[in-house]
Amino acid sequence: MWPLIARRATAPDFKNIRRLRVGEFGNLPIVVEAGEYTLARVSEKKETYVLAKRGYRFGLTWETVVNDDLNAFGTVLVNMGRAARRTEDAVVIAVVLANAALADTVALFHATHANLASGGDVGAPSVVTFNKAFSSMGIQHGLSADAYLNIQPSVILAPHALRGTIGTMLTSAFDPASNKGHVRNIYQGRLTEAYHAALDAASTTGWYLFADPNVLAALEACFLEGFEQPTLEEKETTNSDGREYLVRHVFAAAAIEHRAGYSNPGV
Repeated sequence: MWPLIARRATAPDFKNIRRLRVGEFGNLPIVVEAGEYTLARVSEKKETYVLAKRGYRFGLTWETVVNDDLNAFGTVLVNMGRAARRTEDAVVIAVVLANAALADTVALFHATHANLASGGDVGAPSVVTFNKAFSSMGIQHGLSADAYLNIQPSVILAPHALRGTIGTMLTSAFDPASNKGHVRNIYQGRLTEAYHAALDAASTTGWYLFADPNVLAALEACFLEGFEQPTLEEKETTNSDGREYLVRHVFAAAAIEHRAGYSNPGV
Protein backbone atom coordinates (compact mmCIF):
# COMPACT_ATOMS: atom_id res chain seq x y z
CA MET A 1 0.00 0.00 0.00
CA TRP A 2 2.64 2.53 1.01
CA PRO A 3 4.15 3.07 -2.48
CA LEU A 4 0.92 4.89 -3.36
CA ILE A 5 1.68 7.68 -0.88
CA ALA A 6 5.44 7.61 -0.21
CA ARG A 7 8.60 7.93 -2.28
CA ARG A 8 11.03 5.01 -2.17
CA ALA A 9 14.63 5.77 -1.20
CA THR A 10 17.77 4.07 0.10
CA ALA A 11 20.57 5.10 2.44
CA PRO A 12 24.11 3.66 2.72
CA ASP A 13 24.28 3.47 6.52
CA PHE A 14 22.61 4.33 9.82
CA LYS A 15 23.79 7.93 9.92
CA ASN A 16 21.29 10.79 9.77
CA ILE A 17 19.41 10.91 6.49
CA ARG A 18 19.18 14.51 5.37
CA ARG A 19 16.64 15.34 2.70
CA LEU A 20 17.42 18.76 1.28
CA ARG A 21 14.83 20.37 -0.93
CA VAL A 22 16.01 23.30 -3.01
CA GLY A 23 13.28 25.80 -3.75
CA GLU A 24 11.94 26.63 -7.16
CA PHE A 25 13.26 29.54 -9.16
CA GLY A 26 10.85 32.42 -9.15
CA ASN A 27 9.06 33.55 -12.30
CA LEU A 28 11.47 34.99 -14.83
CA PRO A 29 11.73 38.81 -14.75
CA ILE A 30 11.95 40.92 -17.91
CA VAL A 31 15.45 41.78 -19.07
CA VAL A 32 15.46 45.13 -20.86
CA GLU A 33 17.70 45.81 -23.84
CA ALA A 34 21.34 45.97 -22.73
CA GLY A 35 20.16 45.31 -19.18
CA GLU A 36 21.66 42.90 -16.67
CA TYR A 37 20.11 39.63 -15.67
CA THR A 38 18.83 39.47 -12.12
CA LEU A 39 20.83 37.19 -9.84
CA ALA A 40 18.53 34.31 -8.90
CA ARG A 41 18.22 33.17 -5.31
CA VAL A 42 16.49 30.08 -4.03
CA SER A 43 15.45 28.90 -0.59
CA GLU A 44 15.99 25.46 0.83
CA LYS A 45 14.58 23.20 3.54
CA LYS A 46 15.96 20.09 5.19
CA GLU A 47 14.28 17.17 6.92
CA THR A 48 16.30 14.62 8.92
CA TYR A 49 15.60 11.08 10.07
CA VAL A 50 17.44 7.76 10.56
CA LEU A 51 17.03 4.13 9.52
CA ALA A 52 15.87 1.57 12.06
CA LYS A 53 16.75 -2.13 12.25
CA ARG A 54 13.69 -4.25 12.97
CA GLY A 55 13.21 -7.96 13.42
CA TYR A 56 12.79 -10.95 15.69
CA ARG A 57 13.70 -14.62 15.95
CA PHE A 58 11.55 -17.69 16.46
CA GLY A 59 12.69 -21.05 17.77
CA LEU A 60 11.36 -24.59 17.51
CA THR A 61 12.49 -27.61 19.49
CA TRP A 62 13.52 -30.76 17.66
CA GLU A 63 10.49 -32.54 19.11
CA THR A 64 8.14 -29.89 17.72
CA VAL A 65 9.67 -30.22 14.27
CA VAL A 66 9.33 -34.01 14.38
CA ASN A 67 5.71 -33.82 15.55
CA ASP A 68 4.70 -31.22 12.95
CA ASP A 69 2.92 -33.77 10.74
CA LEU A 70 0.58 -31.06 9.38
CA ASN A 71 3.51 -28.82 8.40
CA ALA A 72 2.09 -26.02 10.52
CA PHE A 73 5.54 -24.49 10.85
CA GLY A 74 6.59 -25.05 7.24
CA THR A 75 5.75 -21.50 6.29
CA VAL A 76 7.58 -19.71 9.10
CA LEU A 77 9.89 -17.80 6.75
CA VAL A 78 7.03 -16.89 4.43
CA ASN A 79 5.04 -15.53 7.35
CA MET A 80 8.06 -13.60 8.61
CA GLY A 81 8.43 -12.01 5.20
CA ARG A 82 4.79 -11.03 5.21
CA ALA A 83 5.21 -9.51 8.66
CA ALA A 84 8.10 -7.40 7.35
CA ARG A 85 5.96 -6.09 4.49
CA ARG A 86 3.09 -5.32 6.86
CA THR A 87 5.56 -3.45 9.03
CA GLU A 88 6.46 -1.20 6.10
CA ASP A 89 2.83 -0.15 5.72
CA ALA A 90 2.46 0.25 9.50
CA VAL A 91 5.52 2.50 9.78
CA VAL A 92 4.38 4.78 6.95
CA ILE A 93 0.83 5.01 8.33
CA ALA A 94 2.27 5.78 11.79
CA VAL A 95 4.05 8.81 10.31
CA VAL A 96 0.75 10.06 8.89
CA LEU A 97 -1.11 9.56 12.16
CA ALA A 98 1.67 11.04 14.31
CA ASN A 99 1.39 14.32 12.41
CA ALA A 100 4.71 15.33 13.92
CA ALA A 101 6.40 18.66 13.36
CA LEU A 102 8.63 19.15 10.35
CA ALA A 103 11.87 21.09 10.37
CA ASP A 104 9.86 24.33 10.44
CA THR A 105 8.45 23.22 13.86
CA VAL A 106 4.91 23.04 12.40
CA ALA A 107 2.96 19.77 12.22
CA LEU A 108 2.77 18.03 8.85
CA PHE A 109 -0.97 18.77 8.63
CA HIS A 110 -1.66 22.20 10.09
CA ALA A 111 -3.55 25.41 9.34
CA THR A 112 -0.20 27.19 8.96
CA HIS A 113 0.63 24.77 6.16
CA ALA A 114 -2.81 25.34 4.61
CA ASN A 115 -3.38 21.59 4.34
CA LEU A 116 -5.80 20.88 7.20
CA ALA A 117 -9.57 21.22 6.82
CA SER A 118 -11.32 23.31 9.46
CA GLY A 119 -14.71 24.81 10.21
CA GLY A 120 -17.28 24.23 7.50
CA ASP A 121 -14.74 22.43 5.32
CA VAL A 122 -14.58 19.47 7.71
CA GLY A 123 -16.68 16.51 6.64
CA ALA A 124 -16.92 13.18 4.87
CA PRO A 125 -15.63 12.83 1.29
CA SER A 126 -18.05 14.68 -1.01
CA VAL A 127 -17.95 17.06 -3.92
CA VAL A 128 -17.99 19.96 -1.44
CA THR A 129 -15.12 18.70 0.74
CA PHE A 130 -13.16 17.55 -2.32
CA ASN A 131 -13.53 21.02 -3.84
CA LYS A 132 -11.80 22.54 -0.82
CA ALA A 133 -9.14 19.84 -0.63
CA PHE A 134 -8.23 19.98 -4.32
CA SER A 135 -8.20 23.78 -4.20
CA SER A 136 -6.00 23.90 -1.09
CA MET A 137 -3.42 21.62 -2.67
CA GLY A 138 -3.64 23.33 -6.04
CA ILE A 139 -2.81 26.80 -4.74
CA GLN A 140 0.16 25.74 -2.64
CA HIS A 141 3.31 27.61 -3.60
CA GLY A 142 6.87 26.36 -3.39
CA LEU A 143 9.69 27.73 -1.29
CA SER A 144 9.61 30.67 -3.68
CA ALA A 145 6.43 32.62 -3.01
CA ASP A 146 5.58 33.19 -6.68
CA ALA A 147 6.13 29.56 -7.69
CA TYR A 148 2.64 28.08 -7.57
CA LEU A 149 2.87 24.29 -7.77
CA ASN A 150 -0.64 23.43 -9.06
CA ILE A 151 -0.50 20.15 -7.17
CA GLN A 152 -3.00 17.52 -8.23
CA PRO A 153 -4.09 14.99 -5.59
CA SER A 154 -3.60 11.41 -6.73
CA VAL A 155 -4.51 9.16 -3.79
CA ILE A 156 -7.10 9.21 -1.03
CA LEU A 157 -6.03 7.42 2.14
CA ALA A 158 -8.82 6.54 4.55
CA PRO A 159 -10.14 4.07 7.13
CA HIS A 160 -12.13 1.08 5.90
CA ALA A 161 -15.19 2.67 7.52
CA LEU A 162 -15.26 5.20 4.65
CA ARG A 163 -14.79 2.64 1.89
CA GLY A 164 -18.44 2.76 0.84
CA THR A 165 -18.66 6.54 0.88
CA ILE A 166 -15.45 6.96 -1.08
CA GLY A 167 -16.23 4.17 -3.51
CA THR A 168 -19.58 5.79 -4.30
CA MET A 169 -17.96 9.20 -4.71
CA LEU A 170 -15.30 8.00 -7.11
CA THR A 171 -17.46 5.73 -9.26
CA SER A 172 -20.70 7.70 -9.55
CA ALA A 173 -21.28 9.61 -12.76
CA PHE A 174 -23.49 12.02 -10.81
CA ASP A 175 -22.97 13.80 -7.51
CA PRO A 176 -24.33 11.43 -4.81
CA ALA A 177 -25.41 14.46 -2.76
CA SER A 178 -27.44 16.05 -5.56
CA ASN A 179 -31.14 16.26 -4.71
CA LYS A 180 -32.26 15.77 -8.31
CA GLY A 181 -29.53 13.29 -9.11
CA HIS A 182 -28.37 14.78 -12.40
CA VAL A 183 -25.44 16.99 -11.39
CA ARG A 184 -22.25 15.62 -12.90
CA ASN A 185 -19.70 14.25 -10.44
CA ILE A 186 -16.46 15.95 -11.47
CA TYR A 187 -14.41 13.65 -9.21
CA GLN A 188 -15.42 10.37 -10.83
CA GLY A 189 -12.27 8.29 -11.29
CA ARG A 190 -10.00 11.11 -10.12
CA LEU A 191 -8.33 9.35 -7.17
CA THR A 192 -6.77 6.00 -6.34
CA GLU A 193 -8.15 4.49 -3.13
CA ALA A 194 -5.97 3.27 -0.25
CA TYR A 195 -7.21 1.97 3.10
CA HIS A 196 -5.56 0.82 6.30
CA ALA A 197 -7.02 -0.58 9.52
CA ALA A 198 -4.71 1.58 11.66
CA LEU A 199 -6.68 4.57 10.45
CA ASP A 200 -9.92 2.95 11.66
CA ALA A 201 -8.32 2.50 15.08
CA ALA A 202 -7.41 6.18 15.19
CA SER A 203 -10.54 7.68 13.62
CA THR A 204 -13.30 6.25 11.46
CA THR A 205 -13.96 9.64 9.87
CA GLY A 206 -10.55 11.15 9.05
CA TRP A 207 -9.18 10.99 5.50
CA TYR A 208 -6.18 12.26 3.56
CA LEU A 209 -5.21 13.24 0.04
CA PHE A 210 -1.69 12.84 -1.34
CA ALA A 211 0.00 13.88 -4.55
CA ASP A 212 1.68 11.26 -6.71
CA PRO A 213 4.94 10.62 -4.78
CA ASN A 214 6.81 10.42 -8.10
CA VAL A 215 5.81 14.03 -8.75
CA LEU A 216 5.99 15.55 -5.26
CA ALA A 217 6.29 13.30 -2.20
CA ALA A 218 4.85 14.13 1.20
CA LEU A 219 6.45 11.01 2.69
CA GLU A 220 9.59 9.03 2.12
CA ALA A 221 10.17 5.33 2.85
CA CYS A 222 13.84 4.40 3.09
CA PHE A 223 15.76 1.10 3.03
CA LEU A 224 19.39 0.25 3.73
CA GLU A 225 21.24 -0.09 0.43
CA GLY A 226 21.62 -3.74 -0.53
CA PHE A 227 18.96 -4.81 1.96
CA GLU A 228 15.80 -3.60 0.29
CA GLN A 229 14.22 -7.01 0.88
CA PRO A 230 13.74 -8.55 4.35
CA THR A 231 16.60 -10.82 5.42
CA LEU A 232 15.27 -14.26 6.31
CA GLU A 233 17.46 -16.92 7.91
CA GLU A 234 16.94 -20.49 9.07
CA LYS A 235 19.54 -22.46 11.00
CA GLU A 236 19.97 -25.40 13.31
CA THR A 237 20.67 -24.35 16.88
CA THR A 238 24.05 -25.44 18.21
CA ASN A 239 23.22 -25.59 21.90
CA SER A 240 20.07 -27.71 21.59
CA ASP A 241 18.25 -29.98 19.18
CA GLY A 242 16.17 -27.35 17.50
CA ARG A 243 15.76 -24.88 14.69
CA GLU A 244 15.78 -21.11 14.77
CA TYR A 245 14.37 -18.59 12.30
CA LEU A 246 15.27 -14.91 12.03
CA VAL A 247 13.85 -11.94 10.14
CA ARG A 248 15.69 -8.63 9.87
CA HIS A 249 14.49 -5.57 8.00
CA VAL A 250 16.08 -2.12 7.93
CA PHE A 251 13.42 0.44 7.18
CA ALA A 252 12.24 3.90 8.17
CA ALA A 253 9.79 6.50 6.99
CA ALA A 254 9.43 10.24 7.47
CA ALA A 255 7.37 13.21 6.38
CA ILE A 256 9.38 15.45 4.06
CA GLU A 257 6.93 17.84 2.35
CA HIS A 258 3.65 19.26 3.68
CA ARG A 259 2.53 20.67 0.34
CA ALA A 260 1.95 17.21 -1.11
CA GLY A 261 -0.65 16.17 1.46
CA TYR A 262 -4.00 17.26 2.88
CA SER A 263 -5.96 16.11 5.93
CA ASN A 264 -9.67 16.27 6.73
CA PRO A 265 -10.67 15.02 10.21
CA GLY A 266 -14.16 14.28 8.92
CA VAL A 267 -16.03 15.50 11.98
